[in-house]
Amino acid sequence: MAALTMFISKATDRCAHFFKALKGSKKYITWTDECDEAFKNLKDYMSKAPLLSKPKVGDTLIIYLVVSASAVSSVLIRKDGHVERPVYYASKALQVAETRYSNIEKLALALVMSTRKLRPYFQAHSIIVLTNPHLRQILQSPEISGRMIKWAITLSEFDISYQPKPAEKGQAMADFIADFTYPVDIVSTPKEVVSLLSEAQKI
Repeated sequence: MAALTMFISKATDRCAHFFKALKGSKKYITWTDECDEAFKNLKDYMSKAPLLSKPKVGDTLIIYLVVSASAVSSVLIRKDGHVERPVYYASKALQVAETRYSNIEKLALALVMSTRKLRPYFQAHSIIVLTNPHLRQILQSPEISGRMIKWAITLSEFDISYQPKPAEKGQAMADFIADFTYPVDIVSTPKEVVSLLSEAQKI
């Protein structure tokens, strides 16, 4: 299952019921209705999953980030003319403490997770992060502290630039978002940004 995650959009969310059933040292695995439904959905997805594309030397790659209540995910894509082609998918299940992060912190975590899982691509290519402007504002602020400054230092190792998400989503992004079967809020409010900066100033 773990080996398949690179080919599956938001694999952690899709396989959550499997991972829960397999968690710990269990002599017997309880196969629930949720597992059965997730397995059927996974088979359906794999039967029509998009082919991954190999980037060329010199390509600038684009990364989309998505967060949910239980996981953070990303898709790395390359532009082939006007067509977006997925290169790699990455996802991470959130720990209990991480589920309490603000949306903008989850977005930062999603990007850091991507640099770790997709490190060869980040080392070999310039990366454009399509996200809301608040993520760049927070990560580039000299006043941040704690985990955000650690993440900013990690990200500074790579050639990463930030651009606003276009009003009209590309096909790769549209498919990526459409895979969610529940509402997702990835927009951070100005109040949330100010709160993070204010906390940093107190330290």
